[in-house]
Amino acid sequence: MQRRGRSWRSGLARIKIVYSAPVRIPVRYRDYFWDDVHGAGETSVEKLIVRILIYGSSAEIAEIARDYPAETLEIIERYREQLPLARGLRAFVVRKLQSA
Repeated sequence: MQRRGRSWRSGLARIKIVYSAPVRIPVRYRDYFWDDVHGAGETSVEKLIVRILIYGSSAEIAEIARDYPAETLEIIERYREQLPLARGLRAFVVRKLQSA
């Protein structure tokens, strides 16, 4: 639905994917990849991290931050406006990385 004057997406610019290396989608995260209609089971590292940051639980976010620490922090910075709860998300990930 479009509002008068400006569309709801007018302020968001498309973010270029930096981490495009293919990675297998773990079975426990398959529900986050509804667009994998052909069942290839692969996606880019960046898409995996972004989907888990948006839809994942705190345990899943901590797990992906341990697996991809530098990538996760950099993606949080680049997607600052698009990620929900981004204000506390970076601090949470940094704390989890320091405690590991």
